[in-house]
Amino acid sequence: MQNLLIVSENELLKQDLIFQIEQYAPEFNIVSEDSATDIIVIDQAQELINSYANKFPHSPIFVLLEKGVEAPKEKGLIKYFQKPISLSNFINSLCSAINLAS
Repeated sequence: MQNLLIVSENELLKQDLIFQIEQYAPEFNIVSEDSATDIIVIDQAQELINSYANKFPHSPIFVLLEKGVEAPKEKGLIKYFQKPISLSNFINSLCSAINLAS
């Protein structure tokens, strides 16, 4: 089971994302900030990418961007998704990242 950390100031979005992942991708364990983390999802806070990339250098980072925000070029383990996200594509990408995090 992979540990997934979701970082968001939007508590409703965070809880909805947790619910959806628990329903459709039970191979993930949602964890808190101080836990071992295999994959990170950051909602709209691009300024946090470097901090989490340094703290968890081998963990893929998925960044959720507001509609209309241009995604920077993907680099290394960082992948960008523009909202509204396609849940199936997002979960498929999380599942594919399991191999990257292992």
